[in-house]
Amino acid sequence: MIIGLGEIGVRHLQSLATASGSQLCVVDPAFCSEERKKEVFRHLGEYTDLEVYEDLGNFTHKVSRVDVAVIATTSAVRPELFTTCVGMELAESYLLEKLLAPNQAGLANYRLGAQKLRGTAVINCPQRTFPAYQSLLSDSELVEAVEFTGDQNAGLACNIIHYIDLVEFFTGCSVISGVSEGLHTMIASKRSGYIDFLGSVEFRFNGGATLRFTSDPLNDHVALLRIKTDKHTFEINEVSGEIRKNGVLISLDRFPYQSEMTAGICASLMSGKCSLTTLDDSIRQHEVMYDALEAAYFRLSNGSSNMAIS
Repeated sequence: MIIGLGEIGVRHLQSLATASGSQLCVVDPAFCSEERKKEVFRHLGEYTDLEVYEDLGNFTHKVSRVDVAVIATTSAVRPELFTTCVGMELAESYLLEKLLAPNQAGLANYRLGAQKLRGTAVINCPQRTFPAYQSLLSDSELVEAVEFTGDQNAGLACNIIHYIDLVEFFTGCSVISGVSEGLHTMIASKRSGYIDFLGSVEFRFNGGATLRFTSDPLNDHVALLRIKTDKHTFEINEVSGEIRKNGVLISLDRFPYQSEMTAGICASLMSGKCSLTTLDDSIRQHEVMYDALEAAYFRLSNGSSNMAIS
C-alpha cells in the first residue's frame, strides 16, 4: 500500500503497478476526487486494479494487514503517521520516505515506533543499491572526501541525507558531526511551507572521510558528485550517467528513476533481503544532519527554532 500520493507517491505507484500479481491500495483523501484520479491513472498505463481509501480508518475496516506500506506523505505528518501505523500493526514492512521529519523533534516519534515495531522499516535512500556505485571502487580503495555541487535547485536540505548514506556505504563508517557555517541564505523550498538553504555544509565520518554539499545559485555547471580516494578521483553526473576517473570518461551508466525502483525494493523487503538503510541507522544519520542544519537556521533566522525542511 501507499500512504500519500503526492509527486513521490505517484512515482512509487508507477513502479508498483508494473509488478506482476501485485494488489495495490492507496490511502490519500485528495485522491478520491475524480480530477485527481484521472491525473494519477494517466501515469499508470493499463493498470486499473487499485483500491482507494480516504483515510486509514476506512482502510482498516476492510484490510487487516499488508506486506509493505510505503509512507510517502509530507515530512510534517510522517512521524506521527508512522507511530500510528506501527500501533495498528498495519504492515510487515515499511518503506519510509526521507526526510524523516521537518526537524529533530520529529525523530521522537520514530524512536517510539521503532521500539514497538514488529517487522522491518527502511529509508528510501537507494543510491547504495545502484550498480554504478556498487562497482565503482576497488576493495582496497579508501574514500577520503566526497563533494556534491549543484545550483540553487539542488535541494540541499532534502538531498543531503542521500549523500550521508552513500558515504557510509562507501566507507563502512558513521557520520559523527556537521559544520554549517558555510550556509549563508535561507530560501523557500520547492515544497510549499518548507525552507531550504544556499551555501555549503560539511560532515565528518568516524573513519576520517568528509562530505561537502554545496548549493550555489551562481553555479552554471551541471550538478556533479566528486569522490576522492587514496588512489583516484571520480566525477559522476547522475543525470547524464557520465562517470569519469581522473578526468577520463570510463562509463556511461543509466541511474534509475524512483518509478523504476519501488517494486524491486518492496520485493526485497518481502524476501528479507533489502539492503536499504534501517530506520535505526537513519535516525542516527538524521540526528547529525539536523544538528548542523538547525544551527544554521537558528543563526539565519535570528534565533528561531522552528525549522521545517522536507
